[in-house]
Amino acid sequence: MSKAYRVLYSFEAAEDLRQIHAYIEQLSPQDAAGMFRRLLSAIDNLSLLPYRYPLRPVPGRPDVRSMPVRPYRVVYEVLERLQAVRVLTVRHGSRRS
Repeated sequence: MSKAYRVLYSFEAAEDLRQIHAYIEQLSPQDAAGMFRRLLSAIDNLSLLPYRYPLRPVPGRPDVRSMPVRPYRVVYEVLERLQAVRVLTVRHGSRRS
């Protein structure tokens, strides 16, 4: 069995998660907690299968991948040398950047 990768969060990704939770919580605290758990669980699973999702290169970053967690997408990179996955951003799927 392969070794699990560490999951790291960029400042931007941590802030994205905070804002997502705060926004949904205004509408429904219960839904906010559920969505937050779904996002964190999906991100945690990247530690076991970091290459599961396809490359989605962006200018200057040919190595990024995108994982859907509807209606959001988690953009991350695999840092093989560090045995880690770094979450770069968490965005609503309809947002382009």
